Amino acid sequence: MTNPYKTALLMTVAVLEQVAPQSSALTFAKDVLAKDGASEPRRTYRKKVATESDRRMAEAYLSGLNLLEVSRKFETAQGTVRAALKRCGVPARRKGQAPKNHAEDPRALSFVELYRSGKTLEEIGVQHGITRERVRQIMVRSGNDPKSITQLLPENYRRAIDAYLAGDSMGVAANIAGVCPPSFRNILVKAGHKPRPPRSKVNTAKVERCAQLYASGKTTAEIAEALGKSGQAIQQHIESLRAKGYLQHQPSKSRTNVPMQSHPYSHERINEVPMLGRVQAGLPVLAEENIEGTVPLPRDWARDDKVFLLRVQGDSMKDAHIVSGDLALIRQQPTAENGEIVVARVHRLDATLKRFYRRANRVVLKAENPKYDPIETTGDEVEVIGKLIGIYRKVV
Repeated sequence: MTNPYKTALLMTVAVLEQVAPQSSALTFAKDVLAKDGASEPRRTYRKKVATESDRRMAEAYLSGLNLLEVSRKFETAQGTVRAALKRCGVPARRKGQAPKNHAEDPRALSFVELYRSGKTLEEIGVQHGITRERVRQIMVRSGNDPKSITQLLPENYRRAIDAYLAGDSMGVAANIAGVCPPSFRNILVKAGHKPRPPRSKVNTAKVERCAQLYASGKTTAEIAEALGKSGQAIQQHIESLRAKGYLQHQPSKSRTNVPMQSHPYSHERINEVPMLGRVQAGLPVLAEENIEGTVPLPRDWARDDKVFLLRVQGDSMKDAHIVSGDLALIRQQPTAENGEIVVARVHRLDATLKRFYRRANRVVLKAENPKYDPIETTGDEVEVIGKLIGIYRKVV
C-alpha cells in the first residue's frame, strides 16, 4: 500500500473510533491495515562508510580550506564534498566562519614562513593557486597579520639600508638595492626605518648677497628689486635663513642679519679624516705610525670619527675600478656581509683590501684581478677592520 492511501486509512480509523467504535467499517479498515503491515517487508537502510577519498577531503577541509577550494583541489562538486564531510562526521562551517583550529592552521603557518623568507603575498598565492587577498585573509585569521611580520629582506636590500643609514643618499642606496628611489623608500618603511627629509639646497652666494644688502641699510623692497624677487618672498627667505642658522639677527637692532660662519662649507660641517698609507701589523688601526695626514671631508660623507682613508697600493682590485693611488674611504666595523669589499688582516699581518665571502667556518678574501689567487683561511685568522664606503681619486 502506498503512503497516501495508508495515511488516509489511518485517518479514517481514527475518526471511526471516535464516532462509531462498533461499526463494520472500522473493523474492515483495521483488517486492511493489518494485512498491509504483514505483507509489506520492513525496509532496512545501510549506513554508508567513509572512503579514503572522503577522509582526504575532510583533512583538507579541516586544514583551513573552504568548500570551493576543496572541490577545486579534488576536481569535484561542492555537493560531493559536503556528502564526504557528512560521512566522515565533519560539520560544514558557515560562510565566513574560520576553522576551530585556525591558530594552528598548518597552511597559514606555512604562509607565514614563506612571507618571512622574503616572498610576497602574490608569489605565495601563485604557488598555492589562490588569490593574494585570500592569502592575506588566511594569515590574518590565524593571528599573523602581514603588516606585523618583519620580512627577511634580500641581501642587496639589507646592504642598501645599511648604506643609507650610514649616510648615503636615497639614490645611491636605491642603486645598491637595484630599485628606483620611491621603491627603496617603501622598503625602508617596511623595514621599520624612517626616511630622512630631503636636504634643502641653499645658494650661499645669494645668502651672502641678501645679508650684505640688508646690512648696508637697504630695505626689503630694495633687496627684492636687486634680486628680482617680491618683498614678501625676500622676507620669507630671510626668516627661513634665520631659522636654519644661516643668518644671525639681533632683535634689539634693525637690519643686523649677517651670514654666520657655519654655512654648509664651514669648518663646523667638515670632518678631518685620517689618511693611512697602510695598516701595519701589531698596531691599532689609527695609530700615529699609520697616519700620513688628514683630509677634510663633508660630514655628510664622514659622519663620525670611525672612518679613515686608506691609500690603495697595487692592482689587485682593478676590475672593481679601484686602482693604485686611490683613496679608499673605510668605515670601521668588525663584520661584513658576503660580497662587500673590506679591509682585513690575515694571519696578523698587514691589512689588505679584498672582497669578503664567508663559507661555513672559512673565510675567502677574493681579489678583483684574475692574476691574484683568492686567500682562503679559517675565520679565526681573519680580522675585519672596516668596510669600503667610497673611493676618492685625483683625476688631474
